[in-house]
Amino acid sequence: MYLKRHLDVKARVTGAAVLVAVTLAITAVLIPQSARANEAAESPAESAADSPGRCSLPLRPGVNRIPLVSGGIARPFELYVPKAYDGHTRIPVVIDGHGSTSNGLEHFAVSGMPAIAEEEGFAVAAPTAAVPFPDRPGGYIWNFPGVPLFGSNQPAPPGTPDDDLMVLDMIAQVKRVLCTDSRRVYATGFSAGGRMASRLACDHADTVAAIGAVSGLRAGSEPDVTDCHPSRPVPIITFHGTDDPIWSYRATPSRYGIPAAVSQWAAIDRCHQPPTVTSVTPTVDLQSYAHCAKGSEIAFYTLKGAGHRWPGSSFPLPDSQFGPADNSVDASRLTWEFFSRHALPASCVVQDGCPPRGNGSPSATRP
Repeated sequence: MYLKRHLDVKARVTGAAVLVAVTLAITAVLIPQSARANEAAESPAESAADSPGRCSLPLRPGVNRIPLVSGGIARPFELYVPKAYDGHTRIPVVIDGHGSTSNGLEHFAVSGMPAIAEEEGFAVAAPTAAVPFPDRPGGYIWNFPGVPLFGSNQPAPPGTPDDDLMVLDMIAQVKRVLCTDSRRVYATGFSAGGRMASRLACDHADTVAAIGAVSGLRAGSEPDVTDCHPSRPVPIITFHGTDDPIWSYRATPSRYGIPAAVSQWAAIDRCHQPPTVTSVTPTVDLQSYAHCAKGSEIAFYTLKGAGHRWPGSSFPLPDSQFGPADNSVDASRLTWEFFSRHALPASCVVQDGCPPRGNGSPSATRP
């Protein structure tokens, strides 16, 4: 049974208040570069952290800055640890990716995921992308190999840090410093952070049990779906506004639409029946694919008239740039409820990788 604390915390406070609280927390529990994480990596606890036996990795609650070197470059990240963590019980971990021009610490305020983690007893790891964004101090954009940088049709210059590699290295580092349930590592993200989660599902389905994407689900490269072949069916939850001015809900000449991405995931996950459609609120419809292979499922929330937003977030974003918000559903809470239903097959962890699919990868042709 996983840790669960019914704490008297608000599921949502203002974005500014969350950011202040998180900033204070990180000041209180900052881990020096030479301290806890590096010590854990050099100690016998490293092998015990991810083994089925006992674990002893104490870590203070709140936001910890965890040192990481990836590709020879320092890439520290934020790790939120709930108060209920006792340093011995293995807990789930959610990777929470920020949108372009933001950063990991700020994204805690956007998603509000630490508040859900505190209630439910899981940890949240927030990476920061590789490339500084010149027009916004403290903002970064992701470098995914083969994908043009945000705001450009050009790939990253040679030598730019690889964010795909960094996220995998970060997950390994989390397991060194935190008693982690390796069958319950999940990934979600906003905008380009949703692309990050999608790539993990396509390329590393033996590492993440399920993924979520807010305003950014992908199922392969642009402009067509051709190269997403996960080793197993992956549960997917996604949210997208129909009036998103930044990441179009509908197809464009250079990008396939969100419904096409969902349809392709339904083919990948071998969902053999059409989705059921439920009206969740007057402005939100849910398409549910419940009959998919190996217990996977897909939940697709369409927010009619909404823009490029994290549903349920009170983080201040200008309507003129991002479009209108729809907070009639709480994406963070719904995402965790979805994640909590899924775990990696035990064989993925024991064998250090999921067994190959028996009948090969699905057709890359979009249905």
